[in-house]
Amino acid sequence: MSAGSNSSIRFIALFFCTLVALVSCKSGEEKYKSQLLVLDSLSKQLTSVSENMQRIDTSVVRHNAKDIKEDLLFIQTNFHDTLNETAATLISTYSLLEYSFSNFLTQRDFFTKEVDTTQIQISSLTHDMKHDLLEESKVTAYYEKEKANAEQLIQLIPRKVDELQAAMADFENTKPQINTFIEQMTDLELKRKNEN
Repeated sequence: MSAGSNSSIRFIALFFCTLVALVSCKSGEEKYKSQLLVLDSLSKQLTSVSENMQRIDTSVVRHNAKDIKEDLLFIQTNFHDTLNETAATLISTYSLLEYSFSNFLTQRDFFTKEVDTTQIQISSLTHDMKHDLLEESKVTAYYEKEKANAEQLIQLIPRKVDELQAAMADFENTKPQINTFIEQMTDLELKRKNEN
């Protein structure tokens, strides 16, 4: 055999070995296709629920919470008589609405940070999976963790938004009743002062 033919045989052998190695080695995108699809879906769902939460006008929520605090302070400061059961229930319900509004504002900030962090983690994990940069055991662990985090946020955020919307509707129903209660109690106090 000539030197040229040895080179050709070596080239062909090297070519086939490389080809076999490439064909037998899956890319990360192929290897983790189903997990990548799940992460992409979760990322889109997170974006959607986060956008829904961000659409809420927090200035209205803060204003309503402030109104409730002012009304309750006025009632506590000016009316010292024992309240009947209906009035006590009304004031208790109204007080719970203030808690709902304040709680939502705090949770909204927390959820916003959690969504941002989870989106970054999903993006990083997706990149690493596509480029097959992690050991399979780490991919599995990180995937399960980020999937669980995303699913939890996707369930919790809409529930909190629904709770807030219910509290806003309750506020619209309860605020006029509180205004009427304050007017009646103020009138009663004035009558007492005029009688003395």
